[in-house]
Amino acid sequence: MDWLYDNPVSRMGAPVLLPLYWGALAVAILVIRSTRARMRGDKVNTPLQIPQRVNPYQMAFLRGGDSEVVRTAVLDLVERGRLVEVPPEASGSHAKAQPVRWQAASPLDDAADVPPLQRAVLQAFRSPAEATAVFGADISPVLREHTRRFREWMEEERLGENREHRPRLRNLVVGLLLGLFALGFMMLSAAARLDLPYVATPIVLSLFVTPVAVIAAGFQGRLSPRGKRFLKDIQGTYGALWSLQDAVRNREKVRPGMGGASMALMAMGVFGVHAIQGSSLESVARAYG
Repeated sequence: MDWLYDNPVSRMGAPVLLPLYWGALAVAILVIRSTRARMRGDKVNTPLQIPQRVNPYQMAFLRGGDSEVVRTAVLDLVERGRLVEVPPEASGSHAKAQPVRWQAASPLDDAADVPPLQRAVLQAFRSPAEATAVFGADISPVLREHTRRFREWMEEERLGENREHRPRLRNLVVGLLLGLFALGFMMLSAAARLDLPYVATPIVLSLFVTPVAVIAAGFQGRLSPRGKRFLKDIQGTYGALWSLQDAVRNREKVRPGMGGASMALMAMGVFGVHAIQGSSLESVARAYG
């Protein structure tokens, strides 16, 4: 126990304690951030060019993963008339309170020309169901197969964070946290030894801030900086879709660069469900809003 109160840190003067701890915290954050940058590789710093034709399903996956691909498929089926809104059973004010339900417009035997993913989505609406029912349906195998090429594309282009290095990064964060806590407690013992309550209080507060700052520095989101920049560039390029509400309302036909997608479908893929609010597809927006 004597070492706890009598060590190189506890023998430092009061003016040195706080700057030493804050300096150690800053170094720890820099080490974590530089380690993350090395894990990403050099390619992540090179902007990805916008393709001539943009796939709305690919953009939906980039933006939000499998769930956004499913929402885009539902809108696609609604727009093509394959999925129709079921009139509410009640009437008047009670009808407005009822959730919107959807059903396949025709038997699935008549949907042989529908791609596998959209066909699997239609399976979830063989009988009237809310739009969210598709997430409880067993479409995972078809969905994973449909999005496999998107995952490979994101990995090849370094658009997502590298999950293979997560254990190494986690170990680094834990090790630095333990070291900072040990340093902080030694400083507390020094403050107690020197009878410096005005130093002990900031150190205690710093110990509470430390895990938040260190974990935030090591946090890996879904997209890498390159992925975030590419998505921002795509949304900036197709920003006209956001303002062209009339084009969405009228379900304007295909435009160059959209790869066969309608304005509404492209808006859904690039921006999300909020892009179709106030349009003729408002019911889909409400279902997923």
